[in-house]
Amino acid sequence: MSDAETEKQRSSVWRKTKLIVCIVVLLFAAVYVPARLLAVRYTNRGTELYNESKFDEAIAQFERAMRTYPGFKPARKMLGQTCHQKAESAFAENDYTEAEKQYKRAIKLKAETSDVHYKLAHIYWVQGKNARGLAELDKHAKQKPKDRRVEKLRGLLQREKKANPPAEDEPSPENEPE
Repeated sequence: MSDAETEKQRSSVWRKTKLIVCIVVLLFAAVYVPARLLAVRYTNRGTELYNESKFDEAIAQFERAMRTYPGFKPARKMLGQTCHQKAESAFAENDYTEAEKQYKRAIKLKAETSDVHYKLAHIYWVQGKNARGLAELDKHAKQKPKDRRVEKLRGLLQREKKANPPAEDEPSPENEPE
């Protein structure tokens, strides 16, 4: 094979390689960009709903954004914040089952929350789940060691625990998933 033929063959291989790379980049962009734009759109709509205190609808929009583009951090952050706010509303209305569910979800989403472990301890105290309440109170005390409310609630939980030993069906707080 002559040098000219070898050079022509290399050039042809190089052109094919460039073409394949361009196609792959275009395909990636065709999938990535619209998904991200949709996630932004759903997150913006969810934020509007959050600002109107329509938490269930906002949660649906943030979840939709995360399904569309799983790595979209603003949707995840707003979902955690919305779950925390919904928990706060439920707690204020003494709907402790919903508050517990939403607080736990906010924790899983690593939402920036305040007093979530203290409020979970309070919920468990109301429900008579004192071992769980003490475990949550310990978590709160690690985060806020100077909180004066801790010892008062700890006393209530320990007093109740002595009066009412944990039920057989109540799992220990160490084994409970967060």
